[in-house]
Amino acid sequence: MTTPAALASTSGTTGLPKVAVMSHYHYVAQSMQLYDSNDKSYEVWGLTEMGWITAFHYPEKDESGSVGRLLPGNEARIMNQHGEEEIEPRVQGEILVRGPSVMREYLDNPEATNSMLVNGWLHTGDIGYQLAGKWYIVDRAKDLIKVRGWQVSPAELEQCLLLHPQIHDAAVIGIDFNDGRGELPRVYIALREPTNPISDDEIRAFMNKRLSRYKTPDGGIVRIDRIPRSAAGKILKHILREMAAKETCLSN
Repeated sequence: MTTPAALASTSGTTGLPKVAVMSHYHYVAQSMQLYDSNDKSYEVWGLTEMGWITAFHYPEKDESGSVGRLLPGNEARIMNQHGEEEIEPRVQGEILVRGPSVMREYLDNPEATNSMLVNGWLHTGDIGYQLAGKWYIVDRAKDLIKVRGWQVSPAELEQCLLLHPQIHDAAVIGIDFNDGRGELPRVYIALREPTNPISDDEIRAFMNKRLSRYKTPDGGIVRIDRIPRSAAGKILKHILREMAAKETCLSN
């Protein structure tokens, strides 16, 4: 398992073939720019509870951001927030999967099993959609921010922020100030060069050119030295939520 930073440190160092498994779908395209046209990238999607669900079959290549097509024997469906199945392309919802490799149960935890497995369908917790047989992952359902009735994907905002040349890393969470406005996106950024600052207004203007107005970080923009990540590169959002709770308490 690797991350874009770790991948960058090994690119071009030898002429030997390399195999790298990345755990973050929206970083793959960014990281593959480190390699030449002879290098191959293959995206897959899977869960501990099932194993691989989708993949691209060699020699098919894709640069649309898809995680692949369903592997033989696997089924998937999109369910909206009302528990209704969505069959139209591009319509987002939670992805439920079924197949021969789905787990039987969580050991000694029937409550967790019953919440994840319903009539043989596994709730992945991933929000996504399908288009022409290809599957796309948008974000984790638990991380979605509900802004005035709209569902905002933190991953989409993070990808936007990473396009800015002065931003090295970024993370987004939802925060509720309990003032009647509901959840609002709060941005945490680590700059490439802290001595070369960028204002909040500049960041908002940059995002507003690329995203809908309701996705503006009205929950605040916070600069930190480093975005907290796990050894596998996953953003540790519980740490950011703890930080946000302390920050809002201090501001009050």
